[in-house]
Amino acid sequence: MLLEQQNEGSLQWAAIDSVAAETIRRLAWQAARDPGLRAGPITEETERIRQMTARCANCGE
Repeated sequence: MLLEQQNEGSLQWAAIDSVAAETIRRLAWQAARDPGLRAGPITEETERIRQMTARCANCGE
């Protein structure tokens, strides 16, 4: 994401700021999901989905 924004001609610090803002937004949403304040998978579910996806990707090898 950072490299894409740099390639578009924007300043490096603007790209870093944009990435930081997106990271903070994701962390804030996840913090609201974990106690059930927002709909969506909690941290443990998200990690389990990642693990299962990785296992499925390795099944074809």
